[in-house]
Amino acid sequence: MGSYDQQLIPDIYTSNSTISTFQQTKIPPQRQKKKREDMSMKWLFQPNRHASEQPQQNTKLPTHDQFTFTWTVRDYHEVADLYPTGRWFYSDSFVEPNHPQSNKISSIGDTYTSDYLWRMCMYPNGVSQADKNYLGLFLKAIPTDHERDGNSLGRERTYAFEVYRLESSIASSSSMVPTPILLKNEKFSKTRFGFGSDQVFGRRQFLKLSEIYPDPNSKFDLIVRVRITNEENTAIMAAVTEVQHGEFPLATQIPKYFDDERFCDVEFSFPCGARIKAHRIILAAQSKYFESLLSGQWVEGRSKVIPIKEVEYEIFRCIMYYLYTGKLEENLELDCLKAAYMKADMLGLETLGKILANRIAEDVNSDNWDEILLLGWQMGDMCLKSAAMGFVVTRWEELKNTDNMQRVVACGNVEWIEELIAAKIFGVHESYRK
Repeated sequence: MGSYDQQLIPDIYTSNSTISTFQQTKIPPQRQKKKREDMSMKWLFQPNRHASEQPQQNTKLPTHDQFTFTWTVRDYHEVADLYPTGRWFYSDSFVEPNHPQSNKISSIGDTYTSDYLWRMCMYPNGVSQADKNYLGLFLKAIPTDHERDGNSLGRERTYAFEVYRLESSIASSSSMVPTPILLKNEKFSKTRFGFGSDQVFGRRQFLKLSEIYPDPNSKFDLIVRVRITNEENTAIMAAVTEVQHGEFPLATQIPKYFDDERFCDVEFSFPCGARIKAHRIILAAQSKYFESLLSGQWVEGRSKVIPIKEVEYEIFRCIMYYLYTGKLEENLELDCLKAAYMKADMLGLETLGKILANRIAEDVNSDNWDEILLLGWQMGDMCLKSAAMGFVVTRWEELKNTDNMQRVVACGNVEWIEELIAAKIFGVHESYRK
């Protein structure tokens, strides 16, 4: 096998291509009764999308071309005994959303979907006798209706595995809430996933069993996270942008007219004395709000100079710059970003809101994480919540007794506090950013 052990692994599958999660495995007699009583597929292998995120400092948030799924194996110390060397079990199937341009339904239960199906495969005691001291971990592509209809033979992705151990809070002698411990993470190069029943990709010797079981008597859950990156989506979005600009070259010229008084036909004034001159046609084309304001429906819209009293000059300029350029100015302060984010929501500028959320998330630090978390909770924004909670969870001991933490607790919202505690126990959820 190659350096990444990603090739076809024919000894993993038998002729029985539809394999149940529980294999017929001989269980030690003294444990058979206990297993029958308290083991169920739902209890053991429930996929947990709220578990085990341990973001690295300054890590970029996933974009539309990256998908993350988390699989939690409850009481792994008991589950692994059910699967001797050569036996395996699967995660539930999970959906990787297609790129945002897709307008197809994306539920697993739908009869036709443009999304993609996957599942993970684990050998808790090795693929073969040669691998019996290692956990084997693999990813398998499941063909969907749209792929079958298109006679697709597979799909290309880059992917990465992360494995965590979460000690049982009952077994822990400490009064502190247990934190997932990263055992290993590894990124694999671009791989073409075929749809054959014997095609899975990953590593036979992914993790030494001695690293999973530092204490033979420990009780814990095993958390596996896979990150799947679809580079085709990035290429598609780039191609769409290129075609749009190629067919409509005017779009590439608009940014140069920001702060250019030539051809201006409207002016905005502010209590601080500052003024911004702009072009009605550009603002109306970029924003429904400005289209209504400037179309003459409002008295202010018929004036050459429109006074702006509810929005500070810096915030209004930030919004105007985006309407002309499709991006943000550099070196904006957090207060400006937060205020612009709130105004973007009020003005219905959804894309601007997402851009601002990402910029705010990149700037999270020890002084402002609480502000960003509270804003994320208030607005129901997963991007802001993930960034702030990821920051505090990875620095819990450092931040738990700070004024920032006191301000968060003082918010008085029980559901928010419970969410933070869950993040401390299980990690941060980095779901699809819609």
